[in-house]
Amino acid sequence: MNLIIYQIGRLDHDFHKERLFQVHERVFKTSLSSFAIRDYSIENSEKPSVVLIYPVSLPLNANLLKNKTFTSSIPQKFAGHIESALDNPHEYLKNPYPLFENHPHSRQVDDFFIIHSIGTYSTGKEYISFFTHYTDIFFEILLDMIGRYLKHLETDNGVPIRFIIDISSGLNIYVSALIEAARQLGVWLQLFGWYDKEKIPEIVLAFSDPVFPFEEMTYTIHFDTLRTKALFSSPINNRDVERYSLSKAIYPDEREHKRSLQEIFEGFIVTYSAINNNTPLAIYEFGYEKRGNILSIMKTFIEQVKKRLYGIFISSPDLKKDLYLKALLTLGFYYGISSLLEELKIYKHNDSGTKIDDLRASFKRVYELFGLTLNDIVLGNEVDKLQRELIQKNGGQKKGWGALFSILNSDKAYKETHPQKRNFFAHAGFELNVTQYRIENGLLILKYREEHTDLIKKWLKESV
Repeated sequence: MNLIIYQIGRLDHDFHKERLFQVHERVFKTSLSSFAIRDYSIENSEKPSVVLIYPVSLPLNANLLKNKTFTSSIPQKFAGHIESALDNPHEYLKNPYPLFENHPHSRQVDDFFIIHSIGTYSTGKEYISFFTHYTDIFFEILLDMIGRYLKHLETDNGVPIRFIIDISSGLNIYVSALIEAARQLGVWLQLFGWYDKEKIPEIVLAFSDPVFPFEEMTYTIHFDTLRTKALFSSPINNRDVERYSLSKAIYPDEREHKRSLQEIFEGFIVTYSAINNNTPLAIYEFGYEKRGNILSIMKTFIEQVKKRLYGIFISSPDLKKDLYLKALLTLGFYYGISSLLEELKIYKHNDSGTKIDDLRASFKRVYELFGLTLNDIVLGNEVDKLQRELIQKNGGQKKGWGALFSILNSDKAYKETHPQKRNFFAHAGFELNVTQYRIENGLLILKYREEHTDLIKKWLKESV
């Protein structure tokens, strides 16, 4: 079992002080609670990675180098970096990484990253104000979590993984962002891993007893599993897709990225609508984006957002939280749906039509996994009716394609009319005017009439 442990990093007068932390039945003497969790997990045959999150403002504290206990406990090179940051904070903020690379805790962990800060800080010579937002911090943490999980998938060879989010350190704003990022990670993982729920990583919150600076005592670390639930509900709607609304808001100037993201959004909304609104033939008719391509576009999206976030530390890129979170959840959800459809071998029929028996069997499983039991009942009724009517009237054989309206209503001298949206959704997508059929060796095969496919896509998008 692999394990990723997150904690907000420290840089205060006693950050180096070792304390006794109890993890279950074992006690460890370390300077951070996450180190105790790591040491315990190693003893229990896990492979842990500790990732520290450093607010960029940590060294901007005029009192740090005035504390003799602090200065005597840190390497001279690190003290030099802090002094340089205090003397010339604007230069430091252009590239804070060298300072944190020399942080003593950075030498003891697998990785670290830096996040924006909020507020005003004194260097002793001037005040530094950060014009940033909570959203920046939230996304910096969430994107790192998702990125590490995706990297794990590339190299895990089937090894499971879980997350521990240690909230024992840090100011309220950073801890709040860390917890919210963990919750959204849980939702994203549910959507992303829908095709194999048993492999969705566990997320656990960890926190120690309150630490008293001058008390020599043992601090118990507590654990609480973070439970999230994702419903079969679309993060986006048709308004987000119309006129490139969402993709343009995310990529106003990057034409190629905007086009790729728009194609994913449109593909998702048609695929989601076909499942949610119980018109499964549309999946076979229009297909869906392969999960590998969705994953590639998701990685590009994450990297592009990171570039904006880390363009400058003292100000904010003003990301609209709702829009970017919509996009991220949609990409994860589409990957989950695509993975499930691929696992069930549901593919575009390439104009050959779809055997209704195969459609019925495959989507019985789809609706079971997505919890859409009513869809399954309605689909079963519609399929039974078509099987009974068409095969009985054709004697089990019909070469060439015929329209449904020409046979289901033959006794009423029914004539083709304009396709009806209401009937399309009421009859599981088997609307009489848009659907055609043939029968081969007693097997009923369906597809949509080519002249109506754009109209069907329009209906599906409008219904989300």
